[in-house]
Amino acid sequence: MVKKYDKEKEHKRYLRKKAKNPERYKALNYECVKRYRKKNRDKVRAQGREYAKRKPKKTLTEKEKAKKVEWVQKWQRKNREKTRAQGKLRYAVKIGKIKKPENCEVCNKVTKLEGHHRDYKKPLEVIWVCRACHAYTHRLKDKELRERKIFSFKSSAKG
Repeated sequence: MVKKYDKEKEHKRYLRKKAKNPERYKALNYECVKRYRKKNRDKVRAQGREYAKRKPKKTLTEKEKAKKVEWVQKWQRKNREKTRAQGKLRYAVKIGKIKKPENCEVCNKVTKLEGHHRDYKKPLEVIWVCRACHAYTHRLKDKELRERKIFSFKSSAKG
Protein backbone atom coordinates (compact mmCIF):
# COMPACT_ATOMS: atom_id res chain seq x y z
CA MET A 1 0.00 0.00 0.00
CA VAL A 2 1.34 3.43 -0.99
CA LYS A 3 1.43 5.89 1.85
CA LYS A 4 -0.04 9.36 1.49
CA TYR A 5 3.37 10.83 2.19
CA ASP A 6 4.90 8.93 -0.76
CA LYS A 7 2.16 10.18 -3.12
CA GLU A 8 2.74 13.77 -2.05
CA LYS A 9 6.51 13.40 -2.42
CA GLU A 10 6.08 11.90 -5.89
CA HIS A 11 3.70 14.68 -6.91
CA LYS A 12 6.14 17.38 -5.72
CA ARG A 13 8.94 15.74 -7.73
CA TYR A 14 6.67 15.73 -10.79
CA LEU A 15 5.86 19.44 -10.31
CA ARG A 16 9.57 20.34 -10.01
CA LYS A 17 10.37 18.51 -13.27
CA LYS A 18 7.40 20.14 -14.94
CA ALA A 19 8.55 23.58 -13.79
CA LYS A 20 11.98 23.00 -15.35
CA ASN A 21 10.59 21.90 -18.72
CA PRO A 22 6.90 22.83 -19.00
CA GLU A 23 6.68 22.42 -22.82
CA ARG A 24 7.73 18.77 -22.63
CA TYR A 25 5.08 17.96 -20.05
CA LYS A 26 2.46 19.94 -21.92
CA ALA A 27 3.21 17.93 -25.09
CA LEU A 28 3.16 14.63 -23.17
CA ASN A 29 -0.18 15.48 -21.61
CA TYR A 30 -1.59 16.55 -24.98
CA GLU A 31 -0.53 13.26 -26.59
CA CYS A 32 -1.99 11.31 -23.67
CA VAL A 33 -5.34 13.11 -23.96
CA LYS A 34 -5.32 12.65 -27.74
CA ARG A 35 -4.76 8.87 -27.39
CA TYR A 36 -7.49 8.58 -24.75
CA ARG A 37 -10.02 10.46 -26.88
CA LYS A 38 -9.22 8.37 -29.94
CA LYS A 39 -9.49 5.13 -27.97
CA ASN A 40 -12.75 6.13 -26.22
CA ARG A 41 -14.39 8.22 -28.96
CA ASP A 42 -17.96 7.04 -28.26
CA LYS A 43 -17.61 7.55 -24.52
CA VAL A 44 -16.19 11.08 -24.97
CA ARG A 45 -18.99 12.02 -27.39
CA ALA A 46 -21.64 10.68 -25.03
CA GLN A 47 -20.13 12.72 -22.18
CA GLY A 48 -20.18 15.82 -24.39
CA ARG A 49 -23.85 15.30 -25.24
CA GLU A 50 -24.71 14.79 -21.57
CA TYR A 51 -22.86 17.96 -20.63
CA ALA A 52 -24.69 19.91 -23.32
CA LYS A 53 -28.04 18.67 -21.99
CA ARG A 54 -27.22 19.59 -18.38
CA LYS A 55 -25.71 22.95 -19.15
CA PRO A 56 -28.37 25.66 -19.03
CA LYS A 57 -28.70 27.69 -22.20
CA LYS A 58 -27.63 31.26 -21.74
CA THR A 59 -30.35 33.80 -22.33
CA LEU A 60 -29.36 37.34 -23.13
CA THR A 61 -30.36 40.14 -20.82
CA GLU A 62 -32.12 43.18 -22.25
CA LYS A 63 -28.86 45.11 -22.09
CA GLU A 64 -27.00 42.36 -23.98
CA LYS A 65 -29.78 42.14 -26.60
CA ALA A 66 -29.63 45.89 -27.17
CA LYS A 67 -25.85 45.73 -27.49
CA LYS A 68 -26.10 42.90 -30.04
CA VAL A 69 -28.72 44.77 -32.09
CA GLU A 70 -26.52 47.87 -32.04
CA TRP A 71 -23.52 45.86 -33.20
CA VAL A 72 -25.50 44.25 -36.07
CA GLN A 73 -26.85 47.61 -37.21
CA LYS A 74 -23.35 49.10 -37.12
CA TRP A 75 -22.01 46.20 -39.22
CA GLN A 76 -24.86 46.57 -41.72
CA ARG A 77 -24.19 50.30 -42.12
CA LYS A 78 -20.51 49.60 -42.63
CA ASN A 79 -21.16 46.78 -45.15
CA ARG A 80 -24.15 48.05 -47.14
CA GLU A 81 -23.18 46.28 -50.37
CA LYS A 82 -22.89 42.87 -48.64
CA THR A 83 -26.13 43.41 -46.75
CA ARG A 84 -28.02 44.33 -49.92
CA ALA A 85 -26.64 41.34 -51.85
CA GLN A 86 -27.58 38.97 -49.03
CA GLY A 87 -31.08 40.47 -48.83
CA LYS A 88 -31.63 40.19 -52.59
CA LEU A 89 -30.48 36.57 -52.58
CA ARG A 90 -32.70 35.75 -49.60
CA TYR A 91 -35.71 37.31 -51.37
CA ALA A 92 -34.96 35.51 -54.66
CA VAL A 93 -34.88 32.17 -52.82
CA LYS A 94 -38.09 33.03 -50.95
CA ILE A 95 -40.09 33.84 -54.10
CA GLY A 96 -38.64 30.88 -56.00
CA LYS A 97 -36.52 32.77 -58.53
CA ILE A 98 -33.50 30.81 -57.30
CA LYS A 99 -33.69 27.24 -56.11
CA LYS A 100 -31.36 26.30 -53.28
CA PRO A 101 -29.86 22.83 -53.90
CA GLU A 102 -29.68 20.15 -51.22
CA ASN A 103 -25.98 19.31 -51.67
CA CYS A 104 -22.87 21.42 -51.14
CA GLU A 105 -21.31 22.21 -54.53
CA VAL A 106 -17.81 21.47 -53.20
CA CYS A 107 -18.00 18.42 -50.93
CA ASN A 108 -21.47 17.20 -52.00
CA LYS A 109 -22.61 16.87 -48.36
CA VAL A 110 -26.36 17.10 -47.72
CA THR A 111 -26.69 19.81 -45.07
CA LYS A 112 -27.84 23.37 -44.48
CA LEU A 113 -26.24 25.53 -47.18
CA GLU A 114 -25.00 29.09 -47.40
CA GLY A 115 -24.67 31.18 -50.54
CA HIS A 116 -21.12 32.39 -51.23
CA HIS A 117 -20.82 35.60 -53.26
CA ARG A 118 -17.60 36.20 -55.11
CA ASP A 119 -18.84 39.56 -56.31
CA TYR A 120 -21.45 41.42 -54.28
CA LYS A 121 -22.35 43.49 -57.36
CA LYS A 122 -23.86 40.29 -58.79
CA PRO A 123 -26.09 39.26 -55.87
CA LEU A 124 -27.73 36.30 -57.61
CA GLU A 125 -24.46 34.67 -58.71
CA VAL A 126 -23.53 32.42 -55.83
CA ILE A 127 -22.27 28.96 -55.12
CA TRP A 128 -24.12 26.97 -52.50
CA VAL A 129 -21.71 25.59 -49.93
CA CYS A 130 -21.84 24.07 -46.46
CA ARG A 131 -20.50 26.05 -43.53
CA ALA A 132 -17.10 24.30 -43.56
CA CYS A 133 -16.56 24.87 -47.29
CA HIS A 134 -17.75 28.49 -46.95
CA ALA A 135 -15.11 29.12 -44.30
CA TYR A 136 -12.55 27.47 -46.59
CA THR A 137 -13.44 29.81 -49.47
CA HIS A 138 -12.86 32.83 -47.25
CA ARG A 139 -9.45 31.54 -46.18
CA LEU A 140 -8.33 31.19 -49.80
CA LYS A 141 -7.88 34.07 -52.18
CA ASP A 142 -9.84 34.32 -55.45
CA LYS A 143 -6.65 33.73 -57.43
CA GLU A 144 -6.07 30.43 -55.65
CA LEU A 145 -9.69 29.43 -56.22
CA ARG A 146 -9.35 30.01 -59.97
CA GLU A 147 -5.99 28.22 -60.15
CA ARG A 148 -7.24 25.19 -58.28
CA LYS A 149 -10.55 25.30 -60.20
CA ILE A 150 -12.37 24.41 -57.00
CA PHE A 151 -15.33 26.65 -57.62
CA SER A 152 -17.13 27.65 -60.76
CA PHE A 153 -19.46 30.58 -60.28
CA LYS A 154 -22.67 30.04 -62.18
CA SER A 155 -25.96 31.72 -61.66
CA SER A 156 -28.37 29.54 -59.70
CA ALA A 157 -31.37 31.32 -61.27
CA LYS A 158 -33.93 29.22 -63.07
CA GLY A 159 -33.74 29.62 -66.82
